[in-house]
Amino acid sequence: MPHLVLEYSHNLTHTFDSDKLLLGLHQEVVNSELFATDDIHVRCQDYHQYLVGGSITSFVHLAVVVEPRYDFGEKKRLANTLLSVLANTFPTVNNVDVDIREAEHSCVGQHRVALQAVDKERVYCN
Repeated sequence: MPHLVLEYSHNLTHTFDSDKLLLGLHQEVVNSELFATDDIHVRCQDYHQYLVGGSITSFVHLAVVVEPRYDFGEKKRLANTLLSVLANTFPTVNNVDVDIREAEHSCVGQHRVALQAVDKERVYCN
């Protein structure tokens, strides 16, 4: 964790390089020094069916889910940094937002199999 899920209207699909954007978002999260590089997950999804304010209008939404151990200032700085990346990538889109929320569960489990086939498990609890 964190998990970043970029959602956007399908009409924007060919207006940007999604690989470059995902790498850029990943790098900004790394630069925040809040998370281990291997724990950062970034993915994107375009939507063919959507309404914004009751009409078909372009949008970009980045949902960021983090563990509940970060303070408001850390989350705000991260949100502002990521919003800047999105605003620079989509300068003509009026509906661009970043939503940072905490994982709802009091414990977040993760299981990872290393390249050497050694199991690693981590559980973060409040």
